[in-house]
Amino acid sequence: MKFYVIADSYINHLVACDQHVYKNKGTRPYIGIVLEVNGVEFLAPLTSYKEKQDKIPNNSPLIFKMYELGNVENKLGMVQINNMVPVLGSEVELLDLSVLDPKYQNLLNLQQQFLRKNQEELQKKASKLYKIVSKGFATGIINMCCDFKALEAAMKTYLPPVAQESAVPTVAQESSSEPQSDFQDKLRALCGKYSKK
Repeated sequence: MKFYVIADSYINHLVACDQHVYKNKGTRPYIGIVLEVNGVEFLAPLTSYKEKQDKIPNNSPLIFKMYELGNVENKLGMVQINNMVPVLGSEVELLDLSVLDPKYQNLLNLQQQFLRKNQEELQKKASKLYKIVSKGFATGIINMCCDFKALEAAMKTYLPPVAQESAVPTVAQESSSEPQSDFQDKLRALCGKYSKK
């Protein structure tokens, strides 16, 4: 199980569809793991340990807590399954651990060891949450999650920056009697169509 980061342009595209999506923070983008759920690759973001996480039960369907193998007292943080987003292979990049601060590198190594050992359990939990959200089973849970179906629809409309530039002349060539379409408005409309009720 490896760690990945996502391109800013792709994240911004998804944020326009769902405000639950995390944005990259300057020079420290969020890091996640890739899981296959319902035939789609999703990136689930990681977070380091904070005391407030102790109030969240381990069996919460929204998260997956991590510990140092053989030392449950060393809490390593969580995988935030509720904030997983569908990803395109072209918009994710493998994280190079060697360029990170040694202390942070050590944390990620411990997290990685735990996740590899518990990969099957994590995969099952992610698939279960996806079904809950997609089928509208529990409103309380759904309200704390990304809208997976709407984000999948948004993923299909994404154009990388270079592709967007080359697409501009095509739009400009449309009949001048028609107002130029606003891509973001179209995206929001599409997201609304697939959005959870």
